[in-house]
Amino acid sequence: NNSFLPKHSDNEAALVHGSSIYTVSIGSECEVKFTKKGSQEGGVAEQIEARSLYVMSKHSQLSWEHRIDPTAEERGIRYSLTFRYISRNSKEATLIIGDSPVLCVDTTA
Repeated sequence: NNSFLPKHSDNEAALVHGSSIYTVSIGSECEVKFTKKGSQEGGVAEQIEARSLYVMSKHSQLSWEHRIDPTAEERGIRYSLTFRYISRNSKEATLIIGDSPVLCVDTTA
């Protein structure tokens, strides 16, 4: 298994203002790389251990992007459960299912 996550930030308008994003990582460990928005180099790499939780504040989503790069070596299976606080009034909320490439289900239809 060599899944990856393209560089992005979770700053959708549907998120409740000021809310954080919580991710539970189950299975094998992985490295998440954080870079300042607009920067191609530098940044911070964090090793995400199996059975761990990490939190990204709203402020971090405004300033940073994150990604998981593919690797040459085979990794074990990892599941990532991400929890976001979506506004009840949002008509633009999207349910995302799966791994890379991502399958999106439009909930507004």
